[in-house]
Amino acid sequence: TIENEKFEVQMSYLEIYNENSNDLLMPNFDEKKKICLRENCDKVMEWHNLSVRHVATFSEAMEWVAIGDNHRIVCDTPMNVFSSRSHTILTIYLTSHIEDSLEVRKAKLNLVDLAGSERVHKTGEEGIVLEEARHINLSLHYLEQVIVALSESNRTHVPYRNCTMTSALRDSLGGNCMTVMIANIAINKANFEETVSTCRFAQRVALVRNEVSVNTEKDLKGENSHLRDEIQQLRIQCLSLQAKVQELEQKSACEEWLASVHSGEVANLCENIKPTPSHTGGLSVQQLQTDIIHLIEWFQDELKHKNGNLPSLSCDTVLSSYSTDIVTHIKRVQQFLFLDKAETSIKRLKVESIAKEAGREDYIQVDKVGEAT
Repeated sequence: TIENEKFEVQMSYLEIYNENSNDLLMPNFDEKKKICLRENCDKVMEWHNLSVRHVATFSEAMEWVAIGDNHRIVCDTPMNVFSSRSHTILTIYLTSHIEDSLEVRKAKLNLVDLAGSERVHKTGEEGIVLEEARHINLSLHYLEQVIVALSESNRTHVPYRNCTMTSALRDSLGGNCMTVMIANIAINKANFEETVSTCRFAQRVALVRNEVSVNTEKDLKGENSHLRDEIQQLRIQCLSLQAKVQELEQKSACEEWLASVHSGEVANLCENIKPTPSHTGGLSVQQLQTDIIHLIEWFQDELKHKNGNLPSLSCDTVLSSYSTDIVTHIKRVQQFLFLDKAETSIKRLKVESIAKEAGREDYIQVDKVGEAT
């Protein structure tokens, strides 16, 4: 056995009497829950409403077998004092599962009592006993037809559905299984014909070839639990990716804003500034332009270090983090721009006032230094 491998054993005991199915482990069954044989979606025959018992030891299993045998239908006949009047199928289900694995291996063992073929003219049976013998012989005849069809290499159809017994043993005859048949014979001369017939039947059974493979299934409960855990992990990853997407969107917006402040716009801004020595404290235009470019480059570097988090960088933060000389220069530029704008406005107002006193109502153009044309 494999380490950490767990086994589970179950069993059922079924009787087929006159084509009717009886549960030997639960004889007082409800008529509304009649035992029936159905084919599932995988074309495997399954019993419905048949009780299945869990067993942990060999003695417990034998106790259930004894209970089932006590519920079998038997009869005293001229050939046998305790003659079974039905077919029985004792099924043992074995399931193995390895811990931390979703794979489950299953096996099934069918122990079948086919009952004996009876010569009616020898036994002298009548009434119910005769009817029981006919059903037994007919089921064995259908079983022989199935065996003959399986032994033929060019077979096109196997008549499993002819009776309940052959339908129930479908996966044990020509399916994924290993089948052993024990043929019982009598050595006395009176049963010579029955003995020859049984041997010929056994020869046909020996011609059947089965293909055997391990029955493996997935543990659906374990798989569902595994899938739930995987879904939870995927949800966490999804939330993390959403947060990263938002971060990238913010960074992209900042990069788009920085791209708009390209060198051409900075150059245009610097070209429009024409300070005078009185406003800039003696600084040259080239020095002011260089200071502005340095300030913007520093601002771009800070944005990259801050992962594009533009709202966290205020103007005060920028000015307080930069060198004292550059801050002084920028403040002087701001002061120059304000004074230059105010001076231009005053000159324009003076020109308009002179024009009104002279009675001129036509449009007066003012150049960039405030002189009337």
